[in-house]
Amino acid sequence: MLTQTPITGSLKDVLRSLPDHIIDALEDHADTYGLTDLQVIELAIVQMLDLDTTSLGDVSQAKTLAQYKEENAILKIRLQALGQSVE
Repeated sequence: MLTQTPITGSLKDVLRSLPDHIIDALEDHADTYGLTDLQVIELAIVQMLDLDTTSLGDVSQAKTLAQYKEENAILKIRLQALGQSVE
C-alpha cells in the first residue's frame, strides 16, 4: 500500500530522491530523443496516468509543433481548393 507523503521543495529535490538508475534512465531517454529532462519526466508521468498516450518508445515518431502547423496550413489550402470553409 502506498503512503501519501507531502512533496515539498523544488523539482530538483524530488529528482534527488530518485534512485540513480532511474535518473540515469531518464537522462538516457532525454539524450536519445533530444528532449529536455523535464519533457521526459512529464512523458513518464503521463504514460503512467493514461495508457493511451504517447509512450517513451514512440517519442521518435512524435511530431513537432512546427510539423503540425505546416500540416494544418496544407490541409487549409486543400480545403479552400475544394471550396470548403476553413474557419
